[in-house]
Amino acid sequence: MGIETIGIYSYAPPSLMYGFWKSCGVNTIQLASGAVGNDPAGREKDNAKLAEAAQSAQREGFKAYILLLSNFSGPDMFKDLFHPTKDPAGMEKRLGKLRETARACRGADGFLIFAGDPGGITDEMGTGTAEDYAYLAKKFIEVIREEAPDAKINLNPWAIAAFGTPNHSPFAAGFWLQETKMTKKLLAMEDLVNAEVGVELAFHDYYRTLALQCYDKELGEYPKWPMKPDIDALFGRGVKNIWGWPYFLLDEIDDGAGAGAGIQLETRYIFEIVKTYREMGMNGVIGNLGNATVTRQLNTYAMCRFAKDKDASPRGVIGEFAGFVASGDTAETLAEILCLIENDSNWHKKMPENRRLPPLRSAFGEASEALAALGTLKIRGEGEAYQGFEIQGTAKGYVDLVRERLEALDKR
Repeated sequence: MGIETIGIYSYAPPSLMYGFWKSCGVNTIQLASGAVGNDPAGREKDNAKLAEAAQSAQREGFKAYILLLSNFSGPDMFKDLFHPTKDPAGMEKRLGKLRETARACRGADGFLIFAGDPGGITDEMGTGTAEDYAYLAKKFIEVIREEAPDAKINLNPWAIAAFGTPNHSPFAAGFWLQETKMTKKLLAMEDLVNAEVGVELAFHDYYRTLALQCYDKELGEYPKWPMKPDIDALFGRGVKNIWGWPYFLLDEIDDGAGAGAGIQLETRYIFEIVKTYREMGMNGVIGNLGNATVTRQLNTYAMCRFAKDKDASPRGVIGEFAGFVASGDTAETLAEILCLIENDSNWHKKMPENRRLPPLRSAFGEASEALAALGTLKIRGEGEAYQGFEIQGTAKGYVDLVRERLEALDKR
């Protein structure tokens, strides 16, 4: 079957990226619904904008999914929470707002029911379990089936640990162990996860720097879940959509730390997680961009290439992208510069040392050398799409970001 769904979850206006995403091979866009406020007119406006964004994506040939936040009774995503099974009034209020969104977006291809961060059950609200999220998800599904009967539905147990009590900080191993325990329990619910409801899984234990740091410091070992038999079992009972959702990796903001100036590359780590999804037999991958659309665009391109072509490599993909920016022999010069930047990946540096991947070979050992070579590039002109590929922004703008990154490295 292979990886058929290649998607992006983005907060930014998607129409700004349509050409780039098409060039990369993206075929699915996920859009977040923020219509949880208490002002009916405000919610109506938010839902209308969301519906138009979904329709716009569909007109461009993408499938559009709506990401639904979980247990919110109001606009404050950290204070206006309700307990799904102990607060029927809160649940009724949330389902009313959900119905408005599902009705407005009835033409969307699918809906994604999120778990935590934001969302969850605080210790002050009483005990919380995976069953509480499952109860909420089932109620959401009922409403979606009534308002948008043709839409696909996926569950995303991202941060489902936030539904479990006692609460753990994500900066502690207990959170990630609870995440695994509760996700296992959720996936075992055949009345919820089945031929009609798919799942999107992050695989924290495989790629997530924050989780691996916690395991390294507190456990001295690295739990690893799920394994292939777990995915095989889901397919075996008829689950159709099993997608990867490696959040934070493409825009590199795990634990709140960004890369700083200029561009950032994580192609080695993107390659490894996409390869893992493929080896597991999963049939989709959804990356995220946040607002780092230009500075991290090579990461998006890399994820799509690795999803489409099992033989694509980090170095090969970097070389391809360099050819969209610089022409002639200077494309190879840019590729060597990008390898130097890749080797200084912020994601790489946050990995426990024994989980870091080998560096890519680069002709440049110092940022100063790469800066000097940058001036020799033959930069493609605005509107000059090499092999029909449309980069985000301009080639000159991208080279300026490369220069910014190299200058930051040179000052260290």
